[in-house]
Amino acid sequence: MGSIATVNSQAQKKDGAEENEPVELAKGNARLIAAAPDLLEACMAFVAYDEGGDSYGIAMMVAYNDAITKARAAIARAKGGE
Repeated sequence: MGSIATVNSQAQKKDGAEENEPVELAKGNARLIAAAPDLLEACMAFVAYDEGGDSYGIAMMVAYNDAITKARAAIARAKGGE
């Protein structure tokens, strides 16, 4: 199986000189890739909440709180926080 993603921290200009501008983009992409499992988990939590049907009450509030907590943590991780 091949690589899913490759991050190169230094790009080459046509004249052979190194260019550091893509470094920040690569770092952002790496953070997003690292956060992907958390983002998936948060999405799954919201789907589980949505599939709770027409029931309301404490169980639904707990499911919603779980989903929103996971979403906020995943967003923070993707943006470079923990």
